[in-house]
Amino acid sequence: MEVYQVLILISLVLSTVAITLVAIILLGSRGLLRYLRASLLGKKAAKYRKRYLVVLFYPPGFFKTPEELEAALKECVRQSLGLIYLSGIDPRVVFINPKESRAIIRFNGEFKTELLASLACASRLGFKIVPIWVAGSFKSAKKRLS
Repeated sequence: MEVYQVLILISLVLSTVAITLVAIILLGSRGLLRYLRASLLGKKAAKYRKRYLVVLFYPPGFFKTPEELEAALKECVRQSLGLIYLSGIDPRVVFINPKESRAIIRFNGEFKTELLASLACASRLGFKIVPIWVAGSFKSAKKRLS
């Protein structure tokens, strides 16, 4: 019984050493130190940067309220990318002008390409959303809208 316990202990030590060596080789010594420092200090979760997407939607007058456009936009993202990306992108319609068929959508800036790619799905649902501009603030998006 004691021999097996010693062998188990030796194998655990050797596997720990092997994992450490692989981590040092793959990450480099500085990368490993950075990773350990970040994990040990417990970095806070970064707050995402909001971005604003100025869009045109066709046919004119298809959406009358922000809730209708937001529901359709969420459906596009859900169908093309899935629920996990939908929760990450978190699209919100913050302004809509139904007469001119224009809107401003707030979203997580880390997922800009995913959101733009998912807009192609809108044609399957009977409308089109054409992106015009991605802005960093609502004020600059509003300027582009007019």
